[in-house]
Amino acid sequence: MELELRRYLEVVCRRWKLVAGATLVSAATALVVSLLMPPVYRAHAGVVISRVRPQVVFEPTMVTLSDEKLGTLRVDTDARQNTLVALVTSPAVEAEVIQSLGDSVVPELGQPGALLTNGIAGRLAK
Repeated sequence: MELELRRYLEVVCRRWKLVAGATLVSAATALVVSLLMPPVYRAHAGVVISRVRPQVVFEPTMVTLSDEKLGTLRVDTDARQNTLVALVTSPAVEAEVIQSLGDSVVPELGQPGALLTNGIAGRLAK
């Protein structure tokens, strides 16, 4: 086995110019072909559509229920909606929203009561 390997190495060493030339010609041909081919651009996109389930969590022990869970319970939906509107339109929540928005809030809406009368909360209360 060692003799066969030695024989192959001797042939490669004797013909090193041929081996190097074939390698260079192959590399040059691959380079020319890749430069002449037009570029191919591919993109894949996916869209996921899901139902939005708003959930308000004040602390782990207090969580709003989804409409599906409410359907199994006997819940007055008008009372629930009025409670959520009262929560959204409360001055404490308004102050928290203004504080969390910081400088990004429009100056006119940054005044106490302005979000409740001019913003979305004001429209909900009407």
